[in-house]
Amino acid sequence: SQVTNVVVDEMDTMLKDGFGPDLKRLMVPLETKSKRDKVQYLMATATLTPAVKKLMVDEGNFPKTRFLQSEDAHKSLPTMRHIMLDTKGGDKVQLLLDVVSQSRQNGERVMVFCNTVASCRATEHALREVALSSVCYHGDMRSEERAAALEKFKSGEISFLVCTDIASRGLDMPFVEHVVMFDFPLNPIEYLHRSGRTARMGAKGKVTSLLTKRDKVLASAVQTAVAKGLPLDALSARKRDY
Repeated sequence: SQVTNVVVDEMDTMLKDGFGPDLKRLMVPLETKSKRDKVQYLMATATLTPAVKKLMVDEGNFPKTRFLQSEDAHKSLPTMRHIMLDTKGGDKVQLLLDVVSQSRQNGERVMVFCNTVASCRATEHALREVALSSVCYHGDMRSEERAAALEKFKSGEISFLVCTDIASRGLDMPFVEHVVMFDFPLNPIEYLHRSGRTARMGAKGKVTSLLTKRDKVLASAVQTAVAKGLPLDALSARKRDY
């Protein structure tokens, strides 16, 4: 009865993962309040795609929504450097170790992104094999284990957090100097969220991507968009789209 404002973060993920009906059910008691005590809903997301707008308005989840969007949304930050490295069919793990060697010397904290839990585990094992302090962070871990891993990374006890896309959102870690994409993402939205873990709050950051043959179309589109200062959200991984 005391609530006047409701804030929902990561709204795009909430809707795409099917939580729209659950959110509406939680809001029903608030809607029964008297009209003079209307509740305001604020919904935030870093990536506002046409698909998310459709889920909110056209499909009736939140039909009265008004949209406010920054002109810089979905663009790369000027303080962020993007590096694309072609693996050329070579040893991807060795290339990763070469990439992070400078980060180790500089004492940087690095997030290494993988597309699957299996890849995450294997990559973290490869780092530990060469005495690089690292931990995993993925959805197959218990929440207590993820929290412990994150605390080690935040405190500086561990320099490398090897993770899946579960770590690309909702974590405020302005100290991350380097993001490495061991596995290149399958879509531009995840590229935006992963790269957004560095260069936060005006700091400088670096994003290094290790590319296989199938990654080159989207990677080339990202490079072009960054160079021209264009949004990345609508880019495609399909060659026929270019």
